[in-house]
This record gives sequence, structure tokens and C-alpha cells, in this order.
Amino acid sequence: MIEARAKPRLKKVDGLWRKSVKGLRSGTPHPGAMTDLIRDEGLLPADEIEHIITITPADLLDFQAAAARVALAGRRPLKDWLASFQDGVNRAAA
Repeated sequence: MIEARAKPRLKKVDGLWRKSVKGLRSGTPHPGAMTDLIRDEGLLPADEIEHIITITPADLLDFQAAAARVALAGRRPLKDWLASFQDGVNRAAA
């Protein structure tokens, strides 16, 4: 989700791991984007990955806009809104 949200603005890096590593000089090879690793290793079905990529930017922008309208003192603790966001993701995936 983090990579999907950031992807439109990434110019010089591939993803959260920045650039891919070929595995030379004792390095562990990996792509620059965690999303690519998740896809390559089959950790999530391809259609679920695409669904997350499709909905995440819009959902996060909507969430951020709604949160910005609430005064800082009136905001819920971080753990509460993370659980709420995850509930929404789970419902969308169902």
C-alpha cells in the first residue's frame, strides 16, 4: 500500500527498497520494489496485488482529507485509525 501510494511520485527509485540489487559481492538479490518481490514470490495473488494498487491511492487521499478536517486534539489514537483503515481494506477485498 505504501508503494502504491508513493508510486506516482517516484522518479529516481523503484520502490521502498530504492533500486534493485543484483546480488554481487555477497549482496542478497532483490528488486527495488517490495511489490515486485511479493508478486514474484507469489505471496499474494496477482489480482489482489492489482486491486491494492488500484484502490490505495484514492482511498488514502480520501482518508487523509477526512483526517485533516478533524482538529488535532480530537483525533483518534493511531492504533484505532489503523484498525479502521484495515477493516476497510478487508471489506474491499471480500
